[in-house]
Amino acid sequence: MKQKMMAALLAFCIPMSLLLTGCGEKKPSEPALYNAFTTIAVIKDENGCTAMQGMAVDDSSIYVVKVSSANNKSMLYRINKDTGEQTLLKDISSGKDYVDYLYHANDLAVTTIDGVTTIFVATMDGGRNALIRLAVTGDTFEKADSYALMGGGNQFKASGVDIRSDEGGKIEFLFKYYENLFSGTLDLTDESGVISVTNEFSVDISKVTVNGEEMDLTDFSHQGFCTQGNILYVPMTHQDLSVIAVYDMTDKSSPLQAISAVSFRFTEEGYSYFEMEGCGICPADGKMYFNTNRTDTSGNKNNDGVHSVTGFQRS
Repeated sequence: MKQKMMAALLAFCIPMSLLLTGCGEKKPSEPALYNAFTTIAVIKDENGCTAMQGMAVDDSSIYVVKVSSANNKSMLYRINKDTGEQTLLKDISSGKDYVDYLYHANDLAVTTIDGVTTIFVATMDGGRNALIRLAVTGDTFEKADSYALMGGGNQFKASGVDIRSDEGGKIEFLFKYYENLFSGTLDLTDESGVISVTNEFSVDISKVTVNGEEMDLTDFSHQGFCTQGNILYVPMTHQDLSVIAVYDMTDKSSPLQAISAVSFRFTEEGYSYFEMEGCGICPADGKMYFNTNRTDTSGNKNNDGVHSVTGFQRS
């Protein structure tokens, strides 16, 4: 996507052994670097949908959306995270394998409501379409509801969404728009179509340490994000380089400063454009996954991928 967010994550609050899992022997002062990955699936263009956008991960599957350049068509895919098998889901109401209401679909969050796989889409649109709720049944899905994000009398847009908790019929969200993060709670019995949001903090992207080198990411494109515990991961991209900034949300200062104990830096040989769109950590196995828009050196743009990060595993 051309206008996405990525944030970072501060992690001295987690044991260093967890941060360094899978990175091999490291001296205590040496940052853990993740820079290798495996491509699980290549998602080809269809229905005029040429741009990979949001993604989310549950125990067994990765969900991604591809959109058209005009944001008037969107396709929802489910990928088996172990086999790479991909299923293009169909809209129940139209029977088509694309819809016209997800706009830019910049980020996704997935949960289960009453036994039904439910996906929330941060569309980057405004009004009642800021957040859209999808219900997935088998190889089909339907629009279950949509919500406006309101705070202080103002409408908010979100380029990122993550679920912080889901219990007792209430879902607590963390949203992101560029460097700013804000929270909101959805009561599933509330039919108003409005989620009240509160500003929480911002993140500093001007000083992000990647493999021991401080980088200024202000020229990078913002993407989606994910969290695990109090750690915030947000991918950012510039041309053929994608990084994930990492922040510790227990630090109450704002803007949050990126931590240097762990870093993510990805490029791919043979690709002149490598744009990470989103990332997610599987609740079942603790592995990190991400999706990309990729253009190879011959100019072929039909290479968008879903990938797993080598060596990363959080308990």
